[in-house]
Amino acid sequence: MNINGNEFSWASVEGRFNGSMLSAIKAIKYSDEIDGAEQVYGAGRLPRGRTAGRYKVGDCSVTFYLSGWSQFLAEQPNGYTDVRGTMQPTSDTNSSR
Repeated sequence: MNINGNEFSWASVEGRFNGSMLSAIKAIKYSDEIDGAEQVYGAGRLPRGRTAGRYKVGDCSVTFYLSGWSQFLAEQPNGYTDVRGTMQPTSDTNSSR
């Protein structure tokens, strides 16, 4: 399983699109970032904390197995170009190659 360019010997990804769960996913690549998080200082020179910033979600690409792609297409009545969903990747970080 390939997650963001890292190969894991044990990993799984589940995706939910229009209420249906898909698990026949071969690889996933996604990006996210926190924009504007800054240190907060008091009277001293050491920071007292950090602002939360703004969470920004980037693009996501999914590689399906054929069975997963067929299931995905069958569950999209209006096409698949602008479908939104949620992805849940899990992996055993101790077993990466």
